[in-house]
Amino acid sequence: MKTGQKEMAQSAPFRRLIALRWTVATVLLVVVMGVYYSFVAVAGGPRYLLTPMVEKLPSLWFWLGVAVIAIGLAATATYVLWANLVYDRLAEKLAKEVEQ
Repeated sequence: MKTGQKEMAQSAPFRRLIALRWTVATVLLVVVMGVYYSFVAVAGGPRYLLTPMVEKLPSLWFWLGVAVIAIGLAATATYVLWANLVYDRLAEKLAKEVEQ
């Protein structure tokens, strides 16, 4: 590792960038895991979740499962958009500072 790279790795802006990335990832992970484990925790719980709301339509339990999947996809999309729009720009800015 070059001297400039070592200094950058120990610099406050770089450490803030890494902390920001971990914070965003951890918050999204907690949201997804909370939704998933809440869904699993109620498995076999209230009977009204298993009965169809309208004849020939799936039960509420099915729609809650779809919502869990949708929330997981939304969290992934949120992270990808954040990484592309915010994180990459901040990383490029820091990289340019190292080159100078």
